[in-house]
Amino acid sequence: MAARAGADHVYAIEANPVACRQARDTVASLGLSEKITVLEGYSTDVASLWTSPSGDTPYVHAFASDLPQHSIALPKCCSPRRPDLVVHEILGEIAGSEGAAHCLADAKRRLLVADTVSIPTAARSLVAPCTWPELEYWSSLPAPMIAPPPGVPMKLPGFPRRALLAPPQTCEILDFRKSPDQLCEDQQYDLEFLLSSDSELCGLMIHIEVAFPVGKSTSALTTQPAPGAGPSQEEGTFSTSVVAQAHPQEDQSEDTVVDPFSLDSTHVISSLAPEHHGVTTSIAGFTPPPSHWPNIVVPLLQPVRVSAGDLVLVRATTHSAAVQPTYTFEVKLKKRPHPAVKASAPVGIADACTEGGKGDEQSAPNGREIAPVEVDADIVRDLGVLCYPTT
Repeated sequence: MAARAGADHVYAIEANPVACRQARDTVASLGLSEKITVLEGYSTDVASLWTSPSGDTPYVHAFASDLPQHSIALPKCCSPRRPDLVVHEILGEIAGSEGAAHCLADAKRRLLVADTVSIPTAARSLVAPCTWPELEYWSSLPAPMIAPPPGVPMKLPGFPRRALLAPPQTCEILDFRKSPDQLCEDQQYDLEFLLSSDSELCGLMIHIEVAFPVGKSTSALTTQPAPGAGPSQEEGTFSTSVVAQAHPQEDQSEDTVVDPFSLDSTHVISSLAPEHHGVTTSIAGFTPPPSHWPNIVVPLLQPVRVSAGDLVLVRATTHSAAVQPTYTFEVKLKKRPHPAVKASAPVGIADACTEGGKGDEQSAPNGREIAPVEVDADIVRDLGVLCYPTT
């Protein structure tokens, strides 16, 4: 696609040996071997691509001490120079869980020009407190189960949005336009989720949104299940997930960095098939097979009863710099204060007040009304620290 769009040269990097051979065969069959170089391995093992100071004579330059033990050598036929466009899909069910920050930071330092355009532009993870779906959901999974194992993170396809106890909030942002050092910074978010109904808090559900540049605007695709999605859904064949667009304001300069997730309008281009699970993209009425993307659910060791008005407090921390990032979620429950009640007066005093013509009004012996008191106000319960991955 990049070659046909006019790229001078394309470097395709594939770590899977079988997929790499298939890609080379495909490139050869299309007659694009002179334009596309398929390299086997990881991008972090590719030697740096440089041009001479004048920009005239391309060459490869790398110091052996700076390269991994098994670095990839570029073919002699290549005339390498730093690419100015990178297309990647190093995203996991949690946006950075496959090491996107580490890989893109390395590529920015060694392989790409300073102002490289990235597709996608950014990705973020969102988290929400959840309860467990109905029994029918578990029995309909590809590997059916009676109940989820306690405390074990799961990848669940078609997790129903109706099981969420509050709207999702951002817990990680990867903006691929940022510098390598900024990409690898640790992130921490202190989140509050106000519960609107009585239920059972069972854990946290995580999904991602991925932003793509479309002209001067940005489109974002989400893996969040659609309303009512799940095995027990009966209405219609497909339900929809929302894809939103962010547009820069007219008075912004070309150098202004627009937040790709500041979304001011929405439209639908993705759908979730209840009979297969997974987000798909719908183009001009054509719906391809659903994707494999599940949602991550990190459960509590023990479910907790919650009430409308309770707050679930989550401190989400991401350590992005490693090849295998780690995520921790410190979860607390802040109980809703009970309504104010009047303290009970001793029986003898209450009887005396009633006999004295005071009716049902409670009064102290000196005639002053007993002040209302709040019971169990601001009780915060620590529910533990959830980790992903668990090792």
